[in-house]
Amino acid sequence: MFSVKRTDTALLLVFQVYENPVSELKKTTDWILDELESSGSYLLKNKFLVSRDTKHSERNGENNFSFQIAELFNLEDDFYFKLDKKIFRISFDVYIHKNCKIDEKWFITPRNFSLFEKINALGVSEPMIIGGNAKNAISEKDFRSVLKSFPNQTELKKYTESRIYLMLSKFFALKNDYEQKYQEFLQKHESGIKVNNLIDYKTVDIYRLKAFRQRLSAMLENLTTSEKDYQNEILNFIQVLYPKYVYVNANVHIKTIFGKNKFIDILLADYNGFIDIVEIKKPIFDLLKKNNYRNNYVPSSELEGAIQQSEKYIYHLMKNAKENEKKLNSKLSIKNGLELKIVNPNALIIMGRSNKLNKEQQEDFEIIQRRYKNIAEILSYDDLIKRIDITVKFLES
Repeated sequence: MFSVKRTDTALLLVFQVYENPVSELKKTTDWILDELESSGSYLLKNKFLVSRDTKHSERNGENNFSFQIAELFNLEDDFYFKLDKKIFRISFDVYIHKNCKIDEKWFITPRNFSLFEKINALGVSEPMIIGGNAKNAISEKDFRSVLKSFPNQTELKKYTESRIYLMLSKFFALKNDYEQKYQEFLQKHESGIKVNNLIDYKTVDIYRLKAFRQRLSAMLENLTTSEKDYQNEILNFIQVLYPKYVYVNANVHIKTIFGKNKFIDILLADYNGFIDIVEIKKPIFDLLKKNNYRNNYVPSSELEGAIQQSEKYIYHLMKNAKENEKKLNSKLSIKNGLELKIVNPNALIIMGRSNKLNKEQQEDFEIIQRRYKNIAEILSYDDLIKRIDITVKFLES
């Protein structure tokens, strides 16, 4: 059992132990200190990682014990509680305004879910600010709506009963229609659930997109960033930019019709299993070169090479599509029943910078982007950033 206590300068996690007839040791909280002294750390409730360095109350032989989980912090001339990232096992900063009505449900739900842990798993790196008037802060009301979107015990119970009913009704005549009861429950709570989920998804998507933009911008400023680093970063976020794809994989091995080994940078599949491919090159490569004929700008040799390479991959995939489908599905061991299909795949090419193209160059580049049959898109890294900015602006409006 635990609760959250507020002081003038910190938030405390108060852990309480009730008498356990099986273990005399666990009648008091002294065993926690024993654990910290012997192991160095302990995972409370499987959510809070406390260590010897965590500020805590003294050994007292009582049945309650407190750890400091946040300290008061000055942010934009206002005061927020800044969570201890090590305790919550997250990589991004969380600031909660001092006037927010904070309780234990902010940190762990009755079903042992942690919202901050879930957001962290999505790869968010940008600070999360709750309440107050700081820039990019989300309101306390919206945050509470997100918390409410977690399914409660009643909803889970009705869902489980519904699933069992649907399976057994194929074989037995059942009196109680639990599927109907579940649908009636959803209909009754439909409006609230829709709004809460909408806020949840929008908030998470905004944070993910902003985090991706921040990391991508930093990588573009670092001239030593490798092509592999760009591949890994885009692999992590391409489903946010292209939500129709439910499956992604990197460095997928294929064989050409001549028996040679080739590796596709990123393979994508939509919910029907139809695949597309992504070819990624470094941003230092030029996109255009000047043609002597009427001074037009044409694809640079690097871009021509990326286009030809992508079209070759598609050619070899299509040449023996059924055999390639069999090999891909066997090697990649895709879960959830998704079966990859090779039916006229398209390629996405990401390379170069377009932020310094003049108007004439930009017009010629736009023509090139629409010119190739099997190339769905040719994007510069600046196009990616622009797409993120437009999407975030739309979500925030």
